[in-house]
Amino acid sequence: MNIDSYESLTTRIGRLRLRRCGSIPALTIFVAYAPTSSYEEEQMEAFYKDLERLYREDHTFFKVIVGEFNAHRAYNTEHRAGGTNAGRV
Repeated sequence: MNIDSYESLTTRIGRLRLRRCGSIPALTIFVAYAPTSSYEEEQMEAFYKDLERLYREDHTFFKVIVGEFNAHRAYNTEHRAGGTNAGRV
């Protein structure tokens, strides 16, 4: 595969198109960087709406979205005392 094109669609979303030997794009990769949780809810919604719109408007058969979506993993506040068979605190 060869690079067909790269575009910065917004300040947070880019699109890389790859093609085989012909001129029709074979794969589109969207690269996204989501706003952090410190941003306003409206800004986060606008980002996801833009990403969805751009994804739907692209007519390449194979599409992939990659990037940093700033997901947070909840920490387990349960602590163990002792080994795996010990009681929970």
